[in-house]
Amino acid sequence: MPPSVCLQELIKERFDPTKFLSVFKQGHPAWLNQLIQHQHSRKMIYELSAANKNSLLLNYAIQRILKQGHEDEVAQVGSLA
Repeated sequence: MPPSVCLQELIKERFDPTKFLSVFKQGHPAWLNQLIQHQHSRKMIYELSAANKNSLLLNYAIQRILKQGHEDEVAQVGSLA
């Protein structure tokens, strides 16, 4: 398994949406733009979003993904996002 896949699995396994409640206190998280530039990272966001529907961070990330022009990709994952 490639390292990035292992890391994604670890993130999905340990993701805790409550730990990100304060992430917006200092504005938009700069690292998010870099994360959503990569298709495999966006896929991970969609999967996390499906499991954490009320996550402010993930909902915001999907909105940023849409603003970057990935509407077709978001439409393909449908109910996941």
